[in-house]
Amino acid sequence: MKTIQQAGYTVLELMIVIAVSAGMFGIVATTFSGRQQQVQFTQAVRDLDSRIKDIRNDVSLGYYSANESVTCTTNNGNNPEPIVNDVGPGSADPLGSNEDCVYIGKALQFSPGGNNNFNADNDQLMKIFNIVGLRVDGNGSNPTTVADAVPTAIPNPEQALLKWGLRVKSIRYTNNANVVSETNGIAIFTRLNRGSDLQVSASDEAVQVSAMPNVSADSSESSMRSEIRLIGDNLLNGTMNLNNASSIVMCVSDAEDNRKATITFGGSISGSVIDFDNFNAADCS
Repeated sequence: MKTIQQAGYTVLELMIVIAVSAGMFGIVATTFSGRQQQVQFTQAVRDLDSRIKDIRNDVSLGYYSANESVTCTTNNGNNPEPIVNDVGPGSADPLGSNEDCVYIGKALQFSPGGNNNFNADNDQLMKIFNIVGLRVDGNGSNPTTVADAVPTAIPNPEQALLKWGLRVKSIRYTNNANVVSETNGIAIFTRLNRGSDLQVSASDEAVQVSAMPNVSADSSESSMRSEIRLIGDNLLNGTMNLNNASSIVMCVSDAEDNRKATITFGGSISGSVIDFDNFNAADCS
């Protein structure tokens, strides 16, 4: 009788098949993971850009988060200043009844951490300070410039976390001495006098943007409030310049510092420009 031998795989052949399959799975998994991380990074950058645009739009429209625990009055004299007090929830006058003050802008502080150790509590944090100013100056007139309004921050800034481990590594701008400087803060103001000679792009004529000198990731809330109070002096002495010819370049990366991009706004740029290719250009080197 004829014997029919069964065909099969040897142990060695099975091991080779398993090894090849594992290698292919690893390649596919790595490719998919890398592509997913790239998508998440892209979404995080666009989300940050969208948030900044929303804040600029809120300032231009005069929209601010309700805060019924704050009162704002002014001291007497020829040079009045806003006096902001946090009196606790439900203790302040109803919204819209603070006749001495008016909201004029917002300041943003970013905390990149300043080192290579990722810390979500710091690296992804964005603080948003609401700013009020005088409704009427010492001459009984409505202020026509931010400096005249004496910008003052209200307590307890809003906080937001950036998505997918995104962090702002630096914010660079060219100061009035034509020197590239770094900061961790920007200020966005409503344009108090549309007829002034301030340089404001046509598409953003209702807002003015400036980098804030002397703001770092380590600046405390009290330090930020002090810097906001100094904005008027900085505008007068030229340390700050609303919507000057120099753009503001925000350099961002993922948590591992593998993926990078820039968001550029201010100056002559209409809106903002995102660039995923030229992070290592001079603006962020």
